[in-house]
Amino acid sequence: MQSTDVQRGQFTFYRSYYEAILKLPKSRQFEALQAIITYSLDGIMPAGISPKSEALLTAIRPNLDTARAKAQARKSAQPLPDLFPTGINYR
Repeated sequence: MQSTDVQRGQFTFYRSYYEAILKLPKSRQFEALQAIITYSLDGIMPAGISPKSEALLTAIRPNLDTARAKAQARKSAQPLPDLFPTGINYR
């Protein structure tokens, strides 16, 4: 198992993930879903999953990694300076 350093509280689950999971045998669908959730929230690449579930996760992993990087960047971004005397910042 590999782990990245940031645990997340949420992630976006796309319809394409759902449709890909449905193409797996019913006996592997939950395993694939669990692998996506574990990787997305905890950054852990699950060990011991079936080759089909691993292939699915490998296919969507770049998308999950991009989302993780964006979330990390938002988390570490500096707050905007107070640009207006009213205290309202517009982005």
